[in-house]
Amino acid sequence: MCPSGVWPLANIVLKTIDLTKRFGLFTAVDRLNLEVNEGDVFGFLGPNGAGKTTTMRMIVGLVRPTSGRIEVNGLDTRRRFLEAIAQIGSMVDIPAFYRHLSGRKNLALIAQVAGGVPRSRLDEVIEAVGLQKSAAKKVKTYSHGMLQRLAIAQALLTRPPLLILDEPTTGLDPEGKLEFLHLLRRLARDERITIFISSHLLDEVEEICNRAAIIKEGRLLVCGEVRTLLAEELRTYRLVVSDAARARALLEGQPWVRSVAAEDNRVLVTLRQEDAAKIAPAVVGGGIALEELSPQLKSLRALFMELMKEPAHEQ
Repeated sequence: MCPSGVWPLANIVLKTIDLTKRFGLFTAVDRLNLEVNEGDVFGFLGPNGAGKTTTMRMIVGLVRPTSGRIEVNGLDTRRRFLEAIAQIGSMVDIPAFYRHLSGRKNLALIAQVAGGVPRSRLDEVIEAVGLQKSAAKKVKTYSHGMLQRLAIAQALLTRPPLLILDEPTTGLDPEGKLEFLHLLRRLARDERITIFISSHLLDEVEEICNRAAIIKEGRLLVCGEVRTLLAEELRTYRLVVSDAARARALLEGQPWVRSVAAEDNRVLVTLRQEDAAKIAPAVVGGGIALEELSPQLKSLRALFMELMKEPAHEQ
């Protein structure tokens, strides 16, 4: 479970509850639980094939979940889809813009279809994404980075409280990536928008995100504030136990545990360092023999790399 963080009164803009997607026998997303607060720039991390894009597509309504729920500002997307989806601006793929038309004309057409978008909003989003000098040019002359900016502009037209971005810096050069990340940070501040961004690049998340989650094989491994994940106080401990499945189930039920992974007789448990003393009493008190308990990790990058080495556990 990914709790909503340290602000108990914060509005939860996006919530997934046991979100699952199967394609035949393959489980792409497995009982994913996330909470994204109003104002978050939330990083959704994982290697290629981890289930990030499938999750994004379920959130924006392009893929139907096998089970579980998605709520946007408290609206269940299964029961109130149109109301919920109206709360979201997204860039899961680069939209198919009319290449023979200008960027401004493309935005005008999208605004017309969306309805209720004043003409002044076109100028606002064009300025917000830094396309003032290129808005009158035909889209076929746009670079990849300019297309990314235009896609963000169209996602902002209706002033959505939530922006969903799937690997938005793919294909950009280093300078373009940095400019784009600064753009997102500015949008979060100036447009007062919540951003949920997927990436497999740790530097991107560290650059702009205040909270992050890591998934592997569709399963949530760790989640929390980036500054906490980067701090030494968040540690992963390796346990060697007599019954890893029982130990995992027991530890998953503890409020002080951030994530648990298990394989064979080993268990990886991530938690605040100050809570480490609770591990042994909980395991032994549950009738499980504890043979070894040792600290593993100290940083988000090390945490990510170690979690990628471990087989994702059955939840």
